Amino acid sequence: DLFFRRVRKLYTKGIFALVVFIFCAALVKEVRSLSSGAPPGFTGSYGDGYAACDVCHTGPAPIPVAGWITSNIPVSGYTPGNTYTITAQASGLGHDKFGFEISPMDSLGQLIGTLISTSAETGLVGSGTYITHTASGNSGLNSKVWTFDWTAPAPGNGNVTFFGAFNVTD
Repeated sequence: DLFFRRVRKLYTKGIFALVVFIFCAALVKEVRSLSSGAPPGFTGSYGDGYAACDVCHTGPAPIPVAGWITSNIPVSGYTPGNTYTITAQASGLGHDKFGFEISPMDSLGQLIGTLISTSAETGLVGSGTYITHTASGNSGLNSKVWTFDWTAPAPGNGNVTFFGAFNVTD
């Protein structure tokens, strides 16, 4: 009887240790994988429930920055079906690691148009509705620039806003 209680106690401790190990391994994998891109839904937009990089990363509170997302879309607006180049740029003096996630949304927070990754430094996530940095596209000296394409949606979709969250780190 004493023997079986000891075996059962060792078995219970072993199962518990295995569960803890699997949980920790999954956590480490998730933390490390963010250097190769953000998970979908973290652009800081109302469509994403205002979730941004600070959900997973610590540091100063996010602040709005103008001019980090630019494009060759004419001031008069996009032409449905045309493809445009979008440029994302992050900068931070003394920093050498950068990340981003961008998604085009209409006034209701619906993801519109088609994103196109044009280099190994960017990748699509969330069934192609978000674009983010990759492991080969997260390094720079004081700044980082990414470019990708976007094909405008069919007529009748209205205005589009490119929402993005950026991470500047070292």
